[in-house]
Amino acid sequence: MLIIDDDDMETLATFPTELVTTIFVEGARMSTHLACTLCLVARWTRALAMPYLYSTIALETRQQKTKLYETLSKGVLPVEGRGDFNPQEQIQNLWIESVSSHTVDLFKRSINLIRLAVPILSLMWIVHNSTPTVLFPPMLSKNSITCRGDLDVLILDDMIDLSGYAGSDPVARSPLFQKVKYLRLSTSLKPDQPITLEPFCKLSHFAMPCRLTDISPLTDSFKEILDKPTITAFVLMIYSDETSQEERSAILEAFEKISMDYSVLQVLESDRGRLRQDWEIEARGGESIWKKAEEYTSAIKRQG
Repeated sequence: MLIIDDDDMETLATFPTELVTTIFVEGARMSTHLACTLCLVARWTRALAMPYLYSTIALETRQQKTKLYETLSKGVLPVEGRGDFNPQEQIQNLWIESVSSHTVDLFKRSINLIRLAVPILSLMWIVHNSTPTVLFPPMLSKNSITCRGDLDVLILDDMIDLSGYAGSDPVARSPLFQKVKYLRLSTSLKPDQPITLEPFCKLSHFAMPCRLTDISPLTDSFKEILDKPTITAFVLMIYSDETSQEERSAILEAFEKISMDYSVLQVLESDRGRLRQDWEIEARGGESIWKKAEEYTSAIKRQG
């Protein structure tokens, strides 16, 4: 963690106030550690950093999730220099690795959420607790979800078959399906594993890791995704740290052929080991994978 001592503060005191504020705001936005440090330096830096302390949160353990839930349950917090401060309004990006019912509670309280990274069972917790039933009202009301903006969801483990939701009355489904516009898988599909994106009725961007056997020949699952009317970008992720150079070349060769028939198909190389790091960079204002894929695909096609 970055330490700001008395000498640093004396030096900063010689800078224009606007410049110091800009430096601290940008630093707090890019680093949770710096935001924590600023909260301990002075009242005015704490008031400045508090929103950024909560804007992007990564939770690895169930204990961390419980502590955040307890903090959000307190509602408005008094912060000198800012007046009443509501952490629930600040959370925009949430990474949760453990699976528990608290995921639903955190989702419910994160009213301005933009990005959500969770295991598939945690996403299903939210789906089930927002699905209308005849006997009981759902824990998450329809309005509590429909009032939100579009969601970018990253699944942190193996995808499951959602065909049970396909073909059902959209009114009877969880409204969450209507809010997911960007969906990313972190793991490849198993051989012959079916996948349906039909419940995600407004999904425009989809990304998943690709193996050569997925596109040479093109599997039925991939064809179904490519044929989904709402899809404007289907990104094939090549994990450089898990793919041999030979397979990488073969995937790119197959991609160039298939993309002639499917203009929505794009490709992007990244490292599986940097998944969380890249997600956090994007969440804090860095370039999105969708933009990266667009640029990388254009470069590949120019080289071809």
